[in-house]
Amino acid sequence: MIEPRWSWLLIPLSVSTLAAAGYAWGHGSVPRQREAVVAVVKSDAQRIAALEREVQSLRASNAQQAARLSREAPAVNAAIAAVPPPAGERGDEHEPLDPTPPEETPEQQERRVQQVRIEHFDALDRRVDTELVDGRWRHETEQPLRQLMTKYLAPEITVSEATCASTLCRVKLSHPAWPHIPATKLFEFNVARASLEVTEIQYDNRADGTTTLYFKRGPAPASIPATPDSG
Repeated sequence: MIEPRWSWLLIPLSVSTLAAAGYAWGHGSVPRQREAVVAVVKSDAQRIAALEREVQSLRASNAQQAARLSREAPAVNAAIAAVPPPAGERGDEHEPLDPTPPEETPEQQERRVQQVRIEHFDALDRRVDTELVDGRWRHETEQPLRQLMTKYLAPEITVSEATCASTLCRVKLSHPAWPHIPATKLFEFNVARASLEVTEIQYDNRADGTTTLYFKRGPAPASIPATPDSG
């Protein structure tokens, strides 16, 4: 046990020891701190240098690309100018297309008209085959048509078919002696057919030696009133 008279000597000694240790630690830590700061500065400098080199490389690449585009620009512009504008366009302005079709030659007009006729008669042919049948009208029209045509057109023209549906009748004729039926040959028949419930006739004579007639259904013929006896 330390006697009280000596205890006052220990306190200054402890303070001196701590001060000496702190001084020694402080002087020892300064170099280490300085080294850490220097290392950070060197690292930052290296990163800045690397960034500067990358920026310089990008500037050089951009300069090379700009020079290449400058050299190629005339050729590109010439190629663009050589491409014709779409039909109906003039420069930056849009104009409506010319509605006038190119002029057809007589041969083209004839082929176009013939094609339209063929499509029309093909549609009539399908209509006779597909529409519902009116039994009364067929009975009152189909056989009388055949009989009238045989009466006024034979022997040069024969009836190969007579079919009535509900709005159209189709009659196929054969006339090998003539490419087409003479108009005068049909005159008497057209007068006689007024007694039937048919109106206009359309002639499909696309093939020589045969003709298909399409009769459109019309109003029933007016009956002739009986004349009262006089006297």
